[in-house]
Amino acid sequence: MLWKVVQNALLTKSRLMEMGFDAGLTCLFCDNETETTHHLFLQCTYTMMLFDKMMQHAGCNLLSSLRAVDLDMIYKATRWRTMKARCLTICLKKYMSIVWLERNLICFEKKRRDGHVLWEVLKKDIYQAMMLLPSFPSVNRDVWR
Repeated sequence: MLWKVVQNALLTKSRLMEMGFDAGLTCLFCDNETETTHHLFLQCTYTMMLFDKMMQHAGCNLLSSLRAVDLDMIYKATRWRTMKARCLTICLKKYMSIVWLERNLICFEKKRRDGHVLWEVLKKDIYQAMMLLPSFPSVNRDVWR
């Protein structure tokens, strides 16, 4: 998912329009801006609340500033071999997955979950992924319960 986001391979409304489909352009979350990959994951006021909450919860000040840079820079940061980079990768992958799934739920099923529900789902997904990291300190895993 992260690679598809960085490569702009997701079929956002702007990409569909470029391909000749009339899907409208407005973001399904904020209903204000054109739905591009960059907007959806790094600029939308609705999804940024989720992103900021996730980064704040993780205690990652460095990561909160990542949204100001481009997606390629974020992808490169996830390639580092440190434990912090592994945690960053897990958080970003789970965040992008939740946002994309929620976007599709709104688009195709006309359903929308509350932001609090999304946060709880994201937190649970991150916790489950962190449990798979054998060297990750249990004290940091517990933050995601």
